[in-house]
Amino acid sequence: MDRIRVGVIGCGWVSNGHIAAWKKINADVVSVCDVNNSAATSMAEKWKIGNHYLDFTELIEKSKPDVVDICTPPSTHKRFMIQAMESGINPICEKPMVMTVKEAERLLTPGIRPR
Repeated sequence: MDRIRVGVIGCGWVSNGHIAAWKKINADVVSVCDVNNSAATSMAEKWKIGNHYLDFTELIEKSKPDVVDICTPPSTHKRFMIQAMESGINPICEKPMVMTVKEAERLLTPGIRPR
């Protein structure tokens, strides 16, 4: 069986625990992404991850992960979850998943379910 390919978005302190957990279960963390280049570069170097990006779309297109682990501020979760699902990628998200019930309902819209 192939190892699961994981992309992590958000390179703040919380992503360290997530990356450690992925590595503990022998997942292949293939890329990290952050709008702060220094944070993305440092995280990639620290965890020996081959790819780092400033743009989530680029991470999706170039790294082709099976899963994205969203470790960004809560106000950004909905946007990244929808983009992942529309790309056929399963998102895993820090809590809170979204900021409002209306945003949660949007995530249940049939058109954005994983393919």
